[in-house]
Amino acid sequence: MSDTPPIPDARELSAARDVLSALVRTPDPWPTHNPVLAELVRLAARVVQCDRKHQRATEKHRDAELRDRSSIRAGASPLAPAADPLLARPAACYVCKAPFDRMHHFYDSLCPTCADRNFVKRNQSADLRGRVALVTGGRVKSGFHTVLKLLRAGADVVATTRFPRDAARRFAREPDAIEWSARLRLVGLDLRALTAVERFAAALSERVTQLDVFVANAAQTVRRPPAYYRALVAREREPIASLPVRAAAMLAGESDFGTLVPVTGASGSPYWHADLSLLPLIPGDDEDACFPSGAVAPDGELLDLRTENSWGLAHADVTTVELLEVHAVNCLAPFLLLRALLPLFRAGSLRDRFAVMVSAAEGQFAGEKTGRHPHTNMAKAGLNMMVRTSAAEFAADRVFLTAVDPGWFSVQAAAPPADRFAASGGRIPLDAVDAAARILDPVFTGIETGRPASGVLFKDYHEAAW
Repeated sequence: MSDTPPIPDARELSAARDVLSALVRTPDPWPTHNPVLAELVRLAARVVQCDRKHQRATEKHRDAELRDRSSIRAGASPLAPAADPLLARPAACYVCKAPFDRMHHFYDSLCPTCADRNFVKRNQSADLRGRVALVTGGRVKSGFHTVLKLLRAGADVVATTRFPRDAARRFAREPDAIEWSARLRLVGLDLRALTAVERFAAALSERVTQLDVFVANAAQTVRRPPAYYRALVAREREPIASLPVRAAAMLAGESDFGTLVPVTGASGSPYWHADLSLLPLIPGDDEDACFPSGAVAPDGELLDLRTENSWGLAHADVTTVELLEVHAVNCLAPFLLLRALLPLFRAGSLRDRFAVMVSAAEGQFAGEKTGRHPHTNMAKAGLNMMVRTSAAEFAADRVFLTAVDPGWFSVQAAAPPADRFAASGGRIPLDAVDAAARILDPVFTGIETGRPASGVLFKDYHEAAW
């Protein structure tokens, strides 16, 4: 039997209304010494408070349902482009920060003006036929979609990744792969091995006659222990014949792009680019309880259930190994590749060539910092400084060097804060396709307008402060 009192009947509600109405109409001050009146006023205030709380919850739930139906949300039933429904409670635009209540059919976190611009840019392209592009970190997320956009624009693409077989499977599953798969070459490369980076650049110079686009997309933000990669590495060791024919073709000639690197012994391993991820290098690298076998996160990556990760590290918590790895991948490897590939850029017959360094908000001096992950902030700031310093040198050869912040399209936090963010209704405003569109905007816009940008940082398709 419920302890909740029944809702008052019509007679009781009418009597309560009459009492409250009389109090409102009374011109004289209410007597403060009457305890019954004081209790009545207190209860009336609580009723109003509860009603407002219920209304806010109802509005929040309704808005969440509307936003879940926006096209950017995975698995959503998209709204019709003409619908643009009204939110009950205004939200702040991710880009311009202005409040908005009319929701775009695709984006649920951008005001209509910014959403329209981003939607056009999301679908932007250019004619890249006859151009050769190099993309580092092309297996998943923004790198995967950057490679796809380049291929669909007509470019020949060389993409690097620690796990080229897994990348080949992913690309081969694309419905239009038959149209561009012959123009994609996937190469195994771990950017932490800087000597291997230099060997790869030398080998690339022998394999292609020109380079027109270089996207330094690979980054290490969250370091993961060997257990996270165990299944990926095992699949890299499967015979190439186990791959679909189209996927295997993307790996043809992979061994020609560099020499073998010893991992645990004196002889080089053909899988070195994957095997390096299995080496325990710091305390905690032997843990494996937080990586359920075969479990996949919503972004397509393997599931990581750790309660802490690199994103929450303070200065004193960053190990020497992680500090060096982050700088090698995020800053030093792009520097080495740019230096080594300049002759290939110069060899191109096309007028303008492009080098895009994928940066992040963490690297901006202009923004506030949380006091966490100082090592990733340092590396991205160093990448930005390279662009700002070297752009004029490259522009002299009509190689236009820029940095791009791809925006917020993934969660880097460990599992508990990430779960709290989702449970509270938090939403990531962009996706990996948006990130790729932002990364390639200096290329597409530079080609289409004939006025390439150089030596600047782009954020939300606009120049931003360093």
